[in-house]
Formats: sequence, structure tokens, C-alpha cells
Amino acid sequence: MKFVQILEFKTTNLDAMLELDARWEKATEGKRTATSVMKTLDRDKPETYLWIIEFPSYEAAMRNNDLAETQEISREMMKLADGAPSFRNLDVMEEGPA
Repeated sequence: MKFVQILEFKTTNLDAMLELDARWEKATEGKRTATSVMKTLDRDKPETYLWIIEFPSYEAAMRNNDLAETQEISREMMKLADGAPSFRNLDVMEEGPA
């Protein structure tokens, strides 16, 4: 079953956050299990971002989370966030055209 994680965070330093993400992508090439990501900006909440990350399964997401590179970059990203991030962990029940 596909799995989606939504990461919501607020930051005034998006450029540095994106640089860290690019560093993670390079460091985890061939190891990460995420299959796609949408990086979005909340139109109603200034400086609030939601990253919607898709995985083949919950188990694959947990393997991705356990990567040393993920743990390291996550700690660094949280230092750039204004407050604690929130996570939504979603099992995909159905997928199809709109």
C-alpha cells in the first residue's frame, strides 16, 4: 500500500532549507525510498511550507527515515524551522484521476 507523509514547517530561511534538501538528495542517491515529492507554500499562512512525500509503502518510508543521512539533515533542517514541524502519516486508500 502506498504511503504519503506530509511535513509542515514554518521558516524564514527557505533557501538554506532547500540547500540542505539538495544535499540530502545527493547523499541518498540510490538509497532513498521516496518516489516523489511536492514542495508547496501555504497561500494562507506566510512562510509555511508543506512537503508531500510519496513512498511505495510505510515500511519503505521507515527505511528512508532510518538512513543516517536522513537523520543528519533532519536535525539540521529543524534548526532552520521556526518552531516544531508537524507530520501527517497517510496510507493511500485509493488513487485515480480527478
